[in-house]
This record gives sequence, C-alpha cells and structure tokens, in this order.
Amino acid sequence: AAAAPGAGKAGPAAAITNRRRRLLWRGLVGLLVIGQSVLVVLTLRYEDSRAMDRAESVAASTAQDVRRVAIQRLQAVQALQWWSEPGQWSAQARQMLARVPEIARLERRDAQGRIVSAVDSPLGQPLFALKSRDFLRLDSDQACAAAAGTLSPQFSRSYFVPMSGGAGMEVLDVCLPEQEAGRVSGFSVASLPLGQLLEAVSAAVGAAAACGLGNHNAD
Repeated sequence: AAAAPGAGKAGPAAAITNRRRRLLWRGLVGLLVIGQSVLVVLTLRYEDSRAMDRAESVAASTAQDVRRVAIQRLQAVQALQWWSEPGQWSAQARQMLARVPEIARLERRDAQGRIVSAVDSPLGQPLFALKSRDFLRLDSDQACAAAAGTLSPQFSRSYFVPMSGGAGMEVLDVCLPEQEAGRVSGFSVASLPLGQLLEAVSAAVGAAAACGLGNHNAD
C-alpha cells in the first residue's frame, strides 16, 4: 500500500517536538529544584538570624541583671567608705566580705591608684595568690581612671584569673571613687567573680518568678 502523503515528514517533526517538550520539562524541574534550594537556604538564614537575635537579647538581659545585682552588692562597699573607722578598715572590710559572697576581694587605693590596703574574702582562696595583682590590674586601672572622670562607680571588662589546681575564674572589677572636699581622695576596688554573680542573678530571677506565681495563685 502507498504511504499517506506527508507521513515521512511528520515522523521527524514529532520527534523534534517531543525532544523540545522533554527539554522544557527538564528545565522546569531544574528551576523548581533551584527554587526549592534557594528557599531552604533563605529559611535557614532567617532562622539563624532569629536565633542570633534571641541570643543577643538574652545576653543583653543577662548583662543588665548582672549589673543590677553587682550594684546591689556594692552598697556594702559604699557603706564601708562612709562609715569605716580610722585604722579599722581591714577588719571591717573582712567582716563585710564574709556577708557578701559575690565580692572576692576589696582594695583601697590612694588618689594616684596605689594599693594601700587589700582584703580577700574569707569564703574562698585569695584571688591573686597564683598570679600577682600587679600583672592583672590594667582593667581596674582603666575603670578607676573612668571613675575619677565621672565621679561614679565604673565596671571593668572581665578578665581571667588563674587559681591553684589548674582552675580559674572570670572576674570583673568595679572602681568606686572616694571624695573629700569635692576632690577624688582615693578609690575602693571590688573584684567580683562572674560565676558568683550569675548564681545570684539566677537566684533573684527564681525568687521573682516564685513571687509572681504566688501572687497569681492568690488572685
């Protein structure tokens, strides 16, 4: 039988059309895969950004709580500045440190920043027994320079203090200026271990939460 007119031409044309369709579908599938990959990457980046924002918020809140608790504990140091008897500072400072575990060491410095008296807390080992204070006073010196300019307590950056047995702790210093006749006459420098401060913050937050829960139940 004779072939239908144009049948020989339809075969190659149909093959070309099918090939183009397959290429088109492959292209669409590839675009979908790329689009999904981009969406996954953007989602992960968004979640990372949210996690970072939450972490920064928690860090800022914790820093505020640490500062608040430190200022509360430093009220005892200010009272010592105002009411200590001449010649009795060391004994009174030691008694105060026994009541305030968040302060590991207290120094009294003259107007030039020289240490004239220092007392370590009786609740733990001396803070600078392993490494001399002379090698770890840069941050406190900077805090006292700022305190002299502002006439207000100033916090140092935290720094690491090595302890015996291979241990150590992060410590920050707070410098409180003393005034006489409107001039800076000296400084009190309190050294506060961050671990102790964080424990005090945790206890304060827990107590506040328990108080809030009790008030809610009472209502």
